[in-house]
Amino acid sequence: MYFFEFRNYMFLNHFYLVVNKKLYQELVTSFFLRNIFAICEERTTINKSMKWKGFYIYGKNTYFEFFEDGALPGRKEGSFGLAIGTEKSDGLEEELSLTFKHQGFEEQIYHRQTNGKDIPWFHYLGIETQMPPFSQFWFIDYMPTFIQKWPESKDNINPSILRKDILDQYKIKVMGNLDFSERILKDVVEMDIELSSQQSEQLSSYLSLTDFSNESDGDIQIFKSSNIQFNIKINNNNPIGLARFLFETNKNHNENINFNNQSQIIVKGNLGEWSFPNSGADK
Repeated sequence: MYFFEFRNYMFLNHFYLVVNKKLYQELVTSFFLRNIFAICEERTTINKSMKWKGFYIYGKNTYFEFFEDGALPGRKEGSFGLAIGTEKSDGLEEELSLTFKHQGFEEQIYHRQTNGKDIPWFHYLGIETQMPPFSQFWFIDYMPTFIQKWPESKDNINPSILRKDILDQYKIKVMGNLDFSERILKDVVEMDIELSSQQSEQLSSYLSLTDFSNESDGDIQIFKSSNIQFNIKINNNNPIGLARFLFETNKNHNENINFNNQSQIIVKGNLGEWSFPNSGADK
């Protein structure tokens, strides 16, 4: 079901979700998340124009982050954003890049400040909707020399634009090594998103310009790449945004964890789901 028969050059890089203060604190302090589920860290990131603090949960090729309500300008509880990576040395084709720019996408090079130095981090091409719950969509292409210049990286590392190589360095920073096979999370493979008809059309229009395949199932638009499936459902009465995501595991495991009666992780064997039944509803 999750192993598609085609090869894309566009992939899910990561996503974020803004949660309320009580849920954020429960996630950050969770023994299960930090010691059993995945390699995690709460960090403050600084670049040339802004800084943000979030809770990061790392998989093999994908990751996700949680922000406390108020931590990101213009984002409120339930807001989410999607980042698509290309993993091509030349990034997006010029024609496709121009198409997105004509739709209001902005382009810039993001830097990451470490030890007082601004290091070129990734090429950004994206848009902020300012209309929760769907708040941001962007393409991310890592600068090949980032992991060489980032002081936290191990010595003698080769340039890379691959998600896995970048995430390996993030995980080494947290763990001190790469012995994380006993953690549950491998990668996010599917996301259920419920939006108003207006925002559903907006997100679908962006994804339709990628190399993802597209099909309809009733009122659900399905977009697939070789590592992720987005299921976008129109829900004008209760547009909660990110309703749940599915993930593959590194090992067979069974678990049922509830966070503040607002979020739940269920793991059965080699597949798990993390749900947010009211993440963006009426916020």
